[in-house]
Amino acid sequence: MYHVLACGESFRNLCFEDRDKTRDNLRRRVAQCGLVYVEHHWIWDDTDRAQLLIVSREQRENAQKFKDFLEQNKIEARIITQLPRNKQETTGE
Repeated sequence: MYHVLACGESFRNLCFEDRDKTRDNLRRRVAQCGLVYVEHHWIWDDTDRAQLLIVSREQRENAQKFKDFLEQNKIEARIITQLPRNKQETTGE
């Protein structure tokens, strides 16, 4: 499985409130390009930054299309093949 993550700013040296603002900023940027979700799956790993799961696809080519779309909309994105264990939080908004 290929997972596409939208990547936001670093969390380094930020308090919890500022981390929330960073996540909200990424969520808004993703929504501005037409991708609106009922639930948001935030991914935490060793990158120490806001990362929003956009889509999971079985074929890399399909995942790459979403990554390219995000990057065309000035949102940094990356593809991973495994989600980190116990470092995923879901929020409904």
